[in-house]
Amino acid sequence: MFAPLLRSVQSRTSALEHLLLLWAIGEAAAASKEPAVLNLFATHGLTNSPLPEEKQLRHSSVVTELYSVYEWFAEEAVRIWLARLPKYMNYSALDERFKNSYRIGLADIIAKIDNRRYRHLELPKVVKTYSDALSSTANWEFVSDALLTHQANLRQNELMRMFNSAGLVECWSGLIRHPRLTSFVQQEDNTKPLEQWLAELVVMRNDASHGVPDEILGPGSLGTWIGFIRALCAALADSVTHHIVQCHATVRPESIIGIVSERFSNNIVVAKLSNGAVQVGDHFHFLRERDCTTTEVLSIQLNGTDLQSINLDSTETEIGMRLAAPVPRGAKVLACLD
Repeated sequence: MFAPLLRSVQSRTSALEHLLLLWAIGEAAAASKEPAVLNLFATHGLTNSPLPEEKQLRHSSVVTELYSVYEWFAEEAVRIWLARLPKYMNYSALDERFKNSYRIGLADIIAKIDNRRYRHLELPKVVKTYSDALSSTANWEFVSDALLTHQANLRQNELMRMFNSAGLVECWSGLIRHPRLTSFVQQEDNTKPLEQWLAELVVMRNDASHGVPDEILGPGSLGTWIGFIRALCAALADSVTHHIVQCHATVRPESIIGIVSERFSNNIVVAKLSNGAVQVGDHFHFLRERDCTTTEVLSIQLNGTDLQSINLDSTETEIGMRLAAPVPRGAKVLACLD
């Protein structure tokens, strides 16, 4: 579900890494006393010491793009959830607070339909989409923009307000438990909580866009922020995936093909499975109440024999699997959703 978005995050942040590398190389060259290097700088009208304005421009460009990646990903994650939810329930079954947030968002769109931000929407289509939802029409859908409006930058409170209004409740606890984010925070600054990372990102973004930054970060420090954005987007993807898979499993319990009964080192597990097919290279969701891990099957073993694939009937069968990531004992196993 999130692979294309995560590839885009990787691509955009990799481009920033290349920029930072060129920046570092340029600074090293500028500090060089080699005549050939100094002559090359002079030939192109460059000084051998970057101007403060140049450093500010580089800093501001990277910070602004990093915040843009984060905000875009958070909004797209909500869109994916809203596109999936109608597959599992009628609009009438939604929580009243959810429906109220949606109605208020739609009213804002209708009032501002001529604004540039809504140029991709048509008023008759917006009204019909809402009418179809109220009528429990088959294949109803959301006007997702109605639940993506935020007046402030996405600090913790505003991020969670957007997620909660779309029915993605209790996401914050999943983010702060996420192994990739946890590992990042422990490695970089274990005293700084996740909400402070987000707050600092927003402050840097605002300073870069509307004023003079208090501090101009160098390539190394900005590289750390690239790592944070990558970890944060991965955690957001897993959090929304958990909601989707949990909803899918609740509405379609037959999609659960088994459970992880034992767990060993090197990401090896034993799972009791039935009514499904498992093949090396397949991806599966491993669902618990509070999280969901999606990972690849690297090898399969049945009764001590290595297999490339296995088709399971209604008889519960214990098979061993080596996975690309650790999964917990007791996790329910579902085939990966498209």
